[in-house]
Amino acid sequence: MRPLYCFVSILMTFSLQEEVQSATTFVRAGNIYFVQDNNQTIQLTRAGFAHAPVLSPDKKSVAFIRTGIDTLPERCRDFSDTHSTYGKQIWIIDVEHKKERLLVKNNFACDKPMEMIITPHHLTFSPDSKTLYFLTYAWTTSNALHAVNIADAKQRYLLPANSLAVATNEEYKGDLILNQHRYFIGGGSYDWYWLFTPEGKEIGPLGEEPSIK
Repeated sequence: MRPLYCFVSILMTFSLQEEVQSATTFVRAGNIYFVQDNNQTIQLTRAGFAHAPVLSPDKKSVAFIRTGIDTLPERCRDFSDTHSTYGKQIWIIDVEHKKERLLVKNNFACDKPMEMIITPHHLTFSPDSKTLYFLTYAWTTSNALHAVNIADAKQRYLLPANSLAVATNEEYKGDLILNQHRYFIGGGSYDWYWLFTPEGKEIGPLGEEPSIK
């Protein structure tokens, strides 16, 4: 097991990355805009219904959430954050050519928590921009963490998780910082932060309430 003494610097680096990303993309009237390095603003999408854009670390693409056209089955609506009529999907667009494509479509298998995808959220790129991680509503006490390959859109379930961050510190670069709801052997439960590899292998615990001090 690798030592976890660098957790504070990992979290600081991640927070700074999020700040940079949010400053270079924004949403207006349901469409995604991108602010270039020369401060010129360009409109990337025009179909509307988009939100939560995330710029890839290499600044070549933007992943975002878009409301789909498939009607949400009644049995699935308890898992939707807004109880809306339609599910939500993950799309990605190439910044240079403005070519967008569907990356993760809805899966209304509401009796299968590890497969169900209704309202994906918390989109997070890997440091090499090749993988996109996201959370979906799954169980009463936990979300489900999924990963999708950007190149071929192959998607897989990884782990239960209630929060997500990807480490950019050199020591742990690409590893996953997750908050999980777990149960004591003798009864009761607790929520701790844990460090995992990108494949979902546990590295070790990080603590009850990790914070920058």
